[in-house]
Amino acid sequence: RRRRAARPGAGRSSLRAPRPIPLFPRGGDCPPAEGAAGLKVRDVQDVIAKFIELQKLEDEIIDAARVLEEGPLRLAASLESLEEARAAHESVSSGLRDAKISLKTLELDMMKLKELREGNRARTTKATGERSYKAVLTELDSIKKLIAENEEGTLELLEKSEALKAELPVAEEGLKDAEAAHEELSLSVEEDMARAKAVADSRQAAVDAILATIDPAAAERFTASAKAHNGKAMAAVTDGTCQVCRIRIPPQLYNELQSHSKLMTCPSCARIMHFVPPAPKEEAPQKKPAKRAKKPVASSARA
Repeated sequence: RRRRAARPGAGRSSLRAPRPIPLFPRGGDCPPAEGAAGLKVRDVQDVIAKFIELQKLEDEIIDAARVLEEGPLRLAASLESLEEARAAHESVSSGLRDAKISLKTLELDMMKLKELREGNRARTTKATGERSYKAVLTELDSIKKLIAENEEGTLELLEKSEALKAELPVAEEGLKDAEAAHEELSLSVEEDMARAKAVADSRQAAVDAILATIDPAAAERFTASAKAHNGKAMAAVTDGTCQVCRIRIPPQLYNELQSHSKLMTCPSCARIMHFVPPAPKEEAPQKKPAKRAKKPVASSARA
């Protein structure tokens, strides 16, 4: 007896994971819902017109939300610049203060060294032996080196102080400019955010009012599409191309879309499509034919 070849997949479980149901089936009608099947062509056209108006309001709400989101970021950037200006001013100011303190310390040290030098000079005249005389001279040499180092350090501090004194007005001016800019920006951001908040509230009220006048099933479709696409529920289609995802719409769907007989979604981005006629092409001005130069008339035969 011939053995039957084992079928591929034999012995495996026939149970399969259920396929996820998409929000909108791509490339066709919007999902059927209660009350949607009764929409007439005129009703569909009215719904699409209201959808387009809703999308304009949603776009304004998105712009207002962007202003409200960017406002704190603009303030944070301005505050960071202000802190940098404050740090630069404090660095120059503290450096100048430290230089003055160091100069004062060197000045006191110099006075003590000079007193020691004068005392040792007096001791040279009173030295009784060669050993004590050399010890006084050695101490004098050490004092002279310390005085020279002190003078060198004083010169360096004086140069540093002069440089910091020149930088201080620039740092002060920069701090004033940063403070003024931050204050001006704070007022501007506050006004922009207040205006954006008012726009968002008024546009949302208009959205709710328009949704209340639309068939509930159609209104739910727009709301779901807007939620799924960050407020961009609609996709204009011109010349057979979706203006959002830039794909070509199949010809049959494109023809149905132009009839405005039902709500349809893009096969790619799943947004609710609406037909936008292409802009009329400007005709290039016709060039007038150049006039031909007249040929010179042949002169009569010479007599």
